[in-house]
Amino acid sequence: GATWVTFESPVCPRNRLTAEEALRRSRSLDIGALCLRKDHYTIVARYPLRMLDRVQFVSISMAVAEEADKLEALLTGGKDEY
Repeated sequence: GATWVTFESPVCPRNRLTAEEALRRSRSLDIGALCLRKDHYTIVARYPLRMLDRVQFVSISMAVAEEADKLEALLTGGKDEY
């Protein structure tokens, strides 16, 4: 029973990507994967908590948020919708 931490950052509304496009874009992400969460896509990354120290926790949090912001800007023409 390991405890896992899930890092998430929203990217765009569901209608901005097809499922195929989301899968293709997930392959090119530096961290995490695109997941459909109700009406929007989110970048999600999961790690076992015991493997993370405080610095790694913050670093991964920031990396997920930055990756989501880059993809959001690309998909929305620079609008910050999330």
